[in-house]
Order: sequence, then structure tokens, then C-alpha cells
Amino acid sequence: MRKLILAAALFTTPAVAQDTPADNVSADRLKEDVEKLVSFGTRHTLSEQDDPTRGIGAAVDWGAAEFQRIATACG
Repeated sequence: MRKLILAAALFTTPAVAQDTPADNVSADRLKEDVEKLVSFGTRHTLSEQDDPTRGIGAAVDWGAAEFQRIATACG
């Protein structure tokens, strides 16, 4: 019975995916993202993990913050 309810819920829930996600791609935004990644100087996995402005640690922190910002904007 639980499987039937789960299946019904899955099939009655509308899909949230975009029909044409490429329409939302911005060349300017991509350029800004690349420039931001370049600003970390290096993203080598053996680079500084704790520096807030340089290296892989800073790049990871920035990336995580970007995903969080996007998730918040999506609701």
C-alpha cells in the first residue's frame, strides 16, 4: 500500500525542471564566474585550505556560497 501511495505522489507531482535551461545561461555571468575562479590564484588540491582569499579552500567556500545563494533564490 505504501508503494502505491508513493507512486501516486510521484506521478501527480508536477515536474519543476526547466524546459529550456540554456535560455537562462548568460555569457556575462559565465565570464564573471571564470574571473572569480581565476582570482583565487590557484585551485590546486594541495594549495592552502584555510586562506579565505586564495587557493582551493577559498574557491570551495565561494562555490558553496554560490550554490546556497541559488538554492535560496529558488525557494
